[in-house]
Amino acid sequence: MDFNMNMTNRKLGVVLCCLMAVASCQKESQDVSFDNEISTVLSDDEICFSSMDVDTRADVTSLSSFNVMCITGTMGSSETSQFNKQFSKSGSYYYGSKYWPSSDAKYGFYASNNTITAASNGAYVSASNSTDVVVAYRAYNASDYKQTIGLTFNHIFAKLGYCKVSAPSGYSVSGLSVKMTPYVSGYYKIYSGTWSSKSAGSQSTLTTSLNSTASAGTYVVPGTYTLTLAYTLSKDSYTEAFSKSVSVTLVAGKTNNIVLNLPDGNSSGAPDGGVVIDPWEGGGNVDEGM
Repeated sequence: MDFNMNMTNRKLGVVLCCLMAVASCQKESQDVSFDNEISTVLSDDEICFSSMDVDTRADVTSLSSFNVMCITGTMGSSETSQFNKQFSKSGSYYYGSKYWPSSDAKYGFYASNNTITAASNGAYVSASNSTDVVVAYRAYNASDYKQTIGLTFNHIFAKLGYCKVSAPSGYSVSGLSVKMTPYVSGYYKIYSGTWSSKSAGSQSTLTTSLNSTASAGTYVVPGTYTLTLAYTLSKDSYTEAFSKSVSVTLVAGKTNNIVLNLPDGNSSGAPDGGVVIDPWEGGGNVDEGM
């Protein structure tokens, strides 16, 4: 009887040992699987971007921080957002506590000082001319993986400079006004560089005097605009009032100075001239000329 009980106890002990060993092996297997799963998600390499110096001017000429949207897929046509995070300057680079995956996930990046909104056909910003908005993008490039990403920011608005009007030779000009109705806001697709859903502001007067070089400094949506001119020409006993219009194209990322030459009283044509482009606080790119 005792012999049989001892044998039974020994068998139970062997079974228990086997069960414990199996459980231990399963746990180790699960732990290894979990660790491997984590290692496929993140690496030890933090995503960072190259820097620009901080500046305190009203126009954005450098940045202490900016928003970054990371996407996968084809930029501008079939994108999927992976994260949207603010990156701030630390030392010579910008960091946002985001890391590269352990294998190349083919990341592309958008950046802006404005909020970036995801869209499958291209991320965009909702921009108003109350703020100088700058954007940048970096499409996927295999050589960028786990490297510092260099970004070139560009202004999306055009800036109005001066409106200089010259009188025709031998004539005096009175009652001059040059007006335009600008677009002041809209949605800007960062990759394609296109505007949509633009909103017009109030009609503004660009100048009421001849040969003015006073800069307006106003941000407007770039594009082609119609200027309306009203003025009176006088020469000896001749006096005539005119209302004319002229089209100008304003360029993004530049200061756009408008120069117009009024036709003489015998001409029915529009004023000639156009837009003279100047750099925007040292250049069209945010880091240009710094």
